[in-house]
Amino acid sequence: MPTLKAKVGGVWVPVGGGSAGGAEEVAVGPDDPGAGYDLWYDTDDPGLGVDTRRLARGWVGQGIPSADTTGIGATMTDIAGMSVAFTADPTRRYKTSVLFVCYPSVGPASIVAQIANAAGTLMKRSFVTVPTANYYATVTVALVESGLSGAQTRKAMVSTSAGTLVTYAASTSALILVEDIGAV
Repeated sequence: MPTLKAKVGGVWVPVGGGSAGGAEEVAVGPDDPGAGYDLWYDTDDPGLGVDTRRLARGWVGQGIPSADTTGIGATMTDIAGMSVAFTADPTRRYKTSVLFVCYPSVGPASIVAQIANAAGTLMKRSFVTVPTANYYATVTVALVESGLSGAQTRKAMVSTSAGTLVTYAASTSALILVEDIGAV
């Protein structure tokens, strides 16, 4: 006589079993077994698996600068090495993240950082105010978007309200990262 068992506390224990000449308790297969079963494991139910098409695919591209960008003033300026070109799928959602450290020559100053497309059009912006000159500021910007299609470029840009500023590359964390974060 078959017996259904489950592992409880590391020990297999019976949790059900058929009786001689009686109904079975567990049915395994693609078709509804009808009456007489207490448990049915439907082997062709699409809910049994994970639809991997909907999962995040992760890294799409990154830009890591190899040199500092200097002399940045009031005009929005590309940060050298911080751009990513990729081919977008309209059924996917993308996240672009920017992180860098900068050092203004004058303070107080407002630092404006942005993620832009290839033409320099603003996509998302972040502001940091530094209280004094010679003050290191860590700047982050994040953008989530969907409905994109074909060739895309995302780049990091920055400006300052007073004096000039330097974005650091080699000695600090600096990057632009594009990730696929899942289906739309």
